[in-house]
Amino acid sequence: VLRIGNHLFIIEAKHLKEPGGAQDKQISELIDFIKYSEKQEHVHYVAFLDGPYFNYFINIRGSKIKKQRDAIEQNLKRNPRNFFVNTAGLKILLKDLKNSSIITSRL
Repeated sequence: VLRIGNHLFIIEAKHLKEPGGAQDKQISELIDFIKYSEKQEHVHYVAFLDGPYFNYFINIRGSKIKKQRDAIEQNLKRNPRNFFVNTAGLKILLKDLKNSSIITSRL
């Protein structure tokens, strides 16, 4: 859990190298994680996928990856305060948050 100003970022992190049985379960957990939503606008769920597996979503290979990507996109559309990021995306998100108006002097 990361607190920035009044905002809470609940982060689930996974490191995956390649597709496969156990990895599919890990991806399903991340997809389910960004389904969560809160009534409070200051709570965000962040699915952080580190490792080479994230590249499969960029260069879709096979229908299973496409279904996973579609599920991620649908969950993010339903829950626009949530995030699905890789390492570079997490760095950008943290930089954006650092430069945003949600940071208060209470930090």
